Order: sequence, then C-alpha cells, then structure tokens
Amino acid sequence: MQKHTSDLLELKPKDCQYIITTRLDNDDLIHRRFVEIVQSKFNYQSYIAINFTEVYMLNPLDENRLHVEFQFSNHFVSLIEKVSDAGIRGCYSKDDRFWDVKGEVQQIAGGPYCAEIISDRNLVNDYRGFPVLKKRDLSEFSLAGDFSNNWYSKSTFQIWKMSWFKAYRYYKLRHMEKKEKVLNSKSYEVLLQFVLPKSSDCIFRCVCCLPSMFPL
Repeated sequence: MQKHTSDLLELKPKDCQYIITTRLDNDDLIHRRFVEIVQSKFNYQSYIAINFTEVYMLNPLDENRLHVEFQFSNHFVSLIEKVSDAGIRGCYSKDDRFWDVKGEVQQIAGGPYCAEIISDRNLVNDYRGFPVLKKRDLSEFSLAGDFSNNWYSKSTFQIWKMSWFKAYRYYKLRHMEKKEKVLNSKSYEVLLQFVLPKSSDCIFRCVCCLPSMFPL
C-alpha cells in the first residue's frame, strides 16, 4: 500500500500537517454523519485509530433480516496521524482485525454508523452478532424502508452463536462514556454557578472585579 500513501502525500496541501484516512469496502454502507463524527475526534493526535464498535449486518434487498455486531477492530477504521519526514502509515498499514491496541485506538460506542452488506455475492461474510427485532429506520444510510429481523427467523433463537463477550465489553464502554458525559456536565454546571451567581448584584460586582482579577 505504499502507492496509496504516496498518492495522498502528493494530493495534500503543503501546509497540511495531519491526515485522516478511512478504510472502506466498496460494497458497504456508512451513516450520513460518519465523516462528521470521525473529524470531531481529531485533536492534533500524532497517531490514533478511530473505530466504530457497533456494525449493522444487512442486505438492502431484504428488510426482514437485520443483525448488529460489536467489533473492536474492523474494516471501517479511520486513522488520524501527523505527517512526518517518513510520510504516513495510512489505514491500510494493518489488517483490519489488528487495530484494537491499547493507547492506539479510540473506540466509539453508539450508532451504528456503519453497515456490512451480506448478500449471495459474499463468499465469506455471513450474518453475525445479535438479531435486531425492533424496526429501524435506515434512511440515514440512504436505504428506504424499515429493517428488522423476523421473530420467527432461525437466527433469532441461535443464542449460542451470539457474541456475548463482545456485547459485555460494548455495554461496559457505553456505561463509561455516559458516566464521563455526566461528570463533564456536572463540572460545567459548577463552573456556571461560580461564574454566574444568582444575585444580579453579585454579577455586577464580579464583572467590576474582572479587570483587577485578570490584568492586561
């Protein structure tokens, strides 16, 4: 994949110091907000992979079959990296199953924001993970109609084939993300209460004191 990275370096503006590359198969789908969310995770990291852990399994021609699998390293991975004298590695520098490395990947729980196509043309891929029994509107994937897995489908009852350990890890990650958001919101609330006291008189006195607190 050396040609892939060299082509990117030739196309980038001269003053561009960071590049984000995303791995995609030509027969898979991404959510309309996929690129937006990947870009929102950029924070001048030298090297970090962005992985969406929740992936739909579907056939666009079959609205009665829908699975979701939890993947911590998949072929939708994006790589944020700083351009060095040696160039960049790019998202194809590793096999799609080897990105789950502590300190080198940021797992995104939520979505799903990507979908793997399962059809008769796939010789290897098959429905994996858990059946989705509640109807889902997939218009954000540019698909018309509501998709779900039939209750009477054989896959609905094959619980021994479902990835329970991955599900446990996924929901643990979701819990940690929600806990972090709550802590951040509480910190923001405390900050607002400090900066904006309830008394208008206090606000006036705080504003008057600002120049002396923060001299130019």
